[in-house]
Parts: sequence; structure tokens; C-alpha cells
Amino acid sequence: MVTCALASGVISIPADGLAHAAASSAAPNTGGAIAAADHPVRRLIIATADGRPASAAVNAAVARLSGTRAATTMRQLAGGASLVALSSSVSSSAARAAARALALRPDVIFAEPDLWARPTATSPVVPDDPSFTSQWDLWDSAGATGGYSVKAPAAWGTTTGLPSIVVAVIDTGVTSHPDLVNQLVQGYDFVGLDSIPTDSTPDLQPYTANDGDGRDGDPSDPGDWVSAAEDAGTDPTGGFFSSCGAQDSTWHGTHVTGTIVAEQDNAFGISGIAPSAKVEPVRAMGKCGGYLSDINDSIVWASGGIVSGAPANLHPASVLNLSLTGDGPCPTSTQSAINDARSRGVTVVAAAGNEARGVSATSDSAGSWPADCVGVISVAASTRAGELAWYSNFGTVAGSVTLAAPGGDGTGPGGDIYSTLNTGTTVPDESAFGWYFGTSMATPHVSAAVALMQSFASTPLTPDAVKARLVATSTSFPSSSGCTEVRCGAGILNIGRTLSDPPPPLTAPVASFTAARISPSSLGLRFTDRSTSGPAYVTWSFGDGAVLARQSPGATVTHVYKVAKAYKITLLAHNVNGFGAAFVRTISVTATPATPPRPTIRTLPIRSVLVSWVAPVNNGLPILRYLVRCSSPGMSSRFVIARSSLRAYTVAGLGMGNRYTCTVTAGNALGYGHISGPSLSFFAKA
Repeated sequence: MVTCALASGVISIPADGLAHAAASSAAPNTGGAIAAADHPVRRLIIATADGRPASAAVNAAVARLSGTRAATTMRQLAGGASLVALSSSVSSSAARAAARALALRPDVIFAEPDLWARPTATSPVVPDDPSFTSQWDLWDSAGATGGYSVKAPAAWGTTTGLPSIVVAVIDTGVTSHPDLVNQLVQGYDFVGLDSIPTDSTPDLQPYTANDGDGRDGDPSDPGDWVSAAEDAGTDPTGGFFSSCGAQDSTWHGTHVTGTIVAEQDNAFGISGIAPSAKVEPVRAMGKCGGYLSDINDSIVWASGGIVSGAPANLHPASVLNLSLTGDGPCPTSTQSAINDARSRGVTVVAAAGNEARGVSATSDSAGSWPADCVGVISVAASTRAGELAWYSNFGTVAGSVTLAAPGGDGTGPGGDIYSTLNTGTTVPDESAFGWYFGTSMATPHVSAAVALMQSFASTPLTPDAVKARLVATSTSFPSSSGCTEVRCGAGILNIGRTLSDPPPPLTAPVASFTAARISPSSLGLRFTDRSTSGPAYVTWSFGDGAVLARQSPGATVTHVYKVAKAYKITLLAHNVNGFGAAFVRTISVTATPATPPRPTIRTLPIRSVLVSWVAPVNNGLPILRYLVRCSSPGMSSRFVIARSSLRAYTVAGLGMGNRYTCTVTAGNALGYGHISGPSLSFFAKA
């Protein structure tokens, strides 16, 4: 896997090269998985407690914590978080540390680096003899019953899809191709301008976009080549693409699109799995990869949500194809975008990744997003022999991988995945076909299967029902594969069975939980899972952007809120049949009042003192009273209880010649809060 120096967290999504086998100025990558470098980050994604753009105070904290001179709010993203640019780049590890520290502020819900993603495919070869017989992944004629293909022709007697069913391919865009020209609906280009650090406002440049501008309505793929000079940092961009790895243009989105909807029965080229459905190209990646923030907005828009600055989507998708991946656990902002899509009934399918390693959703280094986000169908790659592909990531805990689909052997013609391409090594040239391998190639098989399922269903299937059906009808791995459900998923996608077998009865778990205060003075709650019907794991969403995924059933978890208000807490319980109905409770989080500031004092005649104070935060319940206490060493304390409407009170009866200090405590229906710090000391007057 090659890495790129382009912005933010620079999570390198394994493309493993994608260099043409034909003559090229870029050296091809032979498919070896190389560890990602610690790439520079130039932007953070920050969600504030008030839902507004990041304030000057927040940006000042960003600059201080990241060790940069300044930070600037660029724009608000779908979901309300802010995109904040740094005045200079920092390492991804430093950016993660700064984000964790920033999230401790009471005015910040979450913060994370604007990570970097790349496609998950490898090694193309462009032959000159395209035909359906090359598509062993759809039907392997070498086997009597289709071998370990997805057996798509067995489903075509039932349906080849409907034009009203749309698959959004969130990728590098698409090129003009005879096998795709009738297969698309209008998409959008979400690749934004790069923020180049300067001494003042960040300079915005279309380096990643590579099409001369930022976001617009044209999702055409202009090419994502990286020259040797760009890789070496000697080009006019001043090192923006340094260490990305020199490569020819990949036409990655075009290849993925062909697997899903290449036109059928047109006496040309290949056939897509769902040739009567449509693809909506949504461009989120350019040269060297793509920003997390652009991918998140693409997810929201493609599923029918609203993104500021983009037009309404006239063709909302039924399924999202994400043939891309980044290292680490699922980012909070990405989980929010996926939750948004799922709330509209949209199924999200994502590549498991090509690093040939075990993945865990709880590890910064071993995670693989967006495949490890909650509610996503995670797709590993299988070979022509039905084994887990040597490059494919694999699961280490339950739910890491949902199922596998053909991704290619990595051997070129006859063993890899054959689909639509372009001959251009930089900008688009002639339409072509070619062989790629990777989990990127496995993923569109599943997305196309979902399109066929939704086309055939009398009423739209929920994402969980889709997942359960795919799992239940998959082909078992051969005994020689060493696969288990945890390691490789439930089996290999079998579209023929998915559309022909009677649906199994679904017994999803029933989610439920109880909640209790940690203590009267804390904004924390203790939640206990009470789900029934055998959940394998549960997922908590606490209503403030925080999520705990894949937690053990029956366990108790705690969560401390930063602001006292009502929160909608959601629990999902999951087993092999998917998620049951979400259990949702709205809970008003309250506590005893916060600690008041130190009071001020003014001594009065006749051994009295006027104590004044500022009302503290009430933590969700009206302040009913104040306890004012004046103390002197060796003397009995004098205290009074003041009405909530007062901010000053006279304490009388103090002892002459004694040094006193006074404190204030606020009380509400839950009791008294913490005592303030002491006032300045004083002596009582006669």
C-alpha cells in the first residue's frame, strides 16, 4: 500500500498501486500490502455543544493543542460539525492527541482529524477481448453449479433490477463508456478544495480534485495519476503529493460501476449484476485519495439528506457502495453520516480493506473504516477457489466482517475481476475493459445484490433485513479455507439463492435497557443492557454524538454528559439476523448545581458581613436556595439559607477579633452541590 502526503490524518486507503500493465511512466505496484505511514493532517472535524460553527475560542484551543500558529473555520458539514483548517500540518498521531484533548472541553461534543482515504483495489491489466465469459465472478463455468461465483444468472430470471433502484458509487467518479452510457443518473462531485496553510487565511487549491475547481454537479473522473515529480515533491505544488506513490490514473470508480450496472444484451463488453438498475456516481476521491469530510457529505447526500451548498438529490440511492477504507476505528462523524443514511432505509456496503490483517473496531491501528462502523455490511474478498483472498482483511471479533464476495486472486486475466475501464494513463482516453483485484472489487457484487433484492421486494427492505438475508443465503467456504464466521464472514455471496430461497424466519433480538444516576452531583448515567432473544453484541448511542459499538450483552456502561439537557439514548441489539428494533429513551440529564465562584464580602457594623455571589450553572433543575456559611478557626460556623432569587445576604452574630472566610453552596431538588472556594478573609466589626 502506498501513502500520500495530502492533508488531514492522511489515512491511507489501500489502493495497492492500480498502475496499468501497459507502458507507463509510473511503476506498477504488484499488490504487496505495505504499512501506512504517519501522514500529515491539515484539518480537524469538530462538533460543538451548541451546534454552531466552531468559535474563535475553540479555534484558539485547536491551535494551542495542535502546536500550530492558528486555526480557521472553513465551513459546516452535513450533520452540523465544523471543518477547521490548521495553519500548518501536523502528524496524524499529534492530530489525534489534539482532538482527544479538545473533546474534553465543555463546548465540544467530539473532535477528530479530517482523515484521508484511498480506494481498495489493485493491479489492472487491459486486454482487448472483452466478453461475459471472462466474468467468472458472476458465473464460473468451470464449476458445474457456478463454483464460488455469486451466481448472478440464477437471479436474472427473477429480476435484473429496476431503473427506480439506485446504487450510489462513492468513489473517484466515472468516465464516459459505451457499456455505462445508459446506466447512470445525475450524481455530484464532493471533492472540495484543499486548504494550503499560509500566514493568514488558508489558500484553497484544487490539487486533490484535479479538475480545476471544487464541488460541483459534474462527477466525471478527470484522472488520479501521480507523477514521479509529484511523488518526489519537486512539482509546482511544493510537495503536496509527496510520498503518495507515483501511479497512472486508476479509473477506480468506472471499474466498480461496471460490475454493478454494465449494460446487458447490447452485444458489447460485459454485463453488470443489476443491469436494469442505475448507478449514481458520487465523486469523493481524487489524486492520492479523499478527505473524510468529503466522504461523509457524500454519504448524507447520496442517501437523500441535505448538504449545504449542494442541490437536492433527485435520485436518492437505496444502497451506498464504499469501495474505500482508512485505518483506525470508525470516526464519529462517519458513524453519524451512516446513521443518517440508515434512518432513511438506505443500506451501506463497504470494503473490509486490503492490508491482509485482522481488523478490530476498537483499535486506532487495527480498525478499518467505514467497514467497521455500526450498521455497515463489511465485505471481505474471496478467490476463484472460494478461499479468503491473501490480501483481504479478516475479522478478529464478531461482526468485523459480514460476508465475502469475489475480489480476485491477484493473478491477472482469468483470476481477477473484469470490468469497465479507460486506457488513459493520465486524463481519460479510450474506453476499455480490464482486470483488477481487491476488496474494492468484492464490494460492488454485494451492492448490486442489494439492488436486485430491493427491485424484487414488494415493499422496501430495511438495511437489517437485507443483511440478514445476505448472511442466511451465502455459500459456505470450502473446508480447506480455514474460514470461520468471525474471520471471513458468514460465507460467499450467492445472489441466486438470495432471490430464490424462501426467506428464513427472522428472530432479531429485542433491545432494552435501564438507566440510573452515577451520583446526584454528576451528569453521568449508568446504563445496563436488558436485551433479550440472544443478542451477540449491542451498540449504544448516547444522544450527544458518542457511540459505543459492539459491546457485550448484559453489561453495564457509564457515560458522562457535558451539558444538562434531554438526550435521546438509543440501544441496538444485534445477532445473526441483524438488528432488532431500536430501543429509544429520552432522558433529562440533571445534577446538583455546579460549584459557584468564590463569593465577595463587605464587612458591616455590629459583627455582620454582606456576602455576594454569582449564580452557578443549575445543571438542568431550578436553583431553590443557597447555603451561605462563614467560618473562623475555633469558632462555631454561622450559616444562613438564602432564597434562590437573592445574590447577596447578610450574616450576623460573628465573633469579635476572629478571622472569617465565607462560602456559598447552591441547592436544587437533588440537593446541594459543591461548596465554593472561600472568600477573602476578614475581621468582624464592632
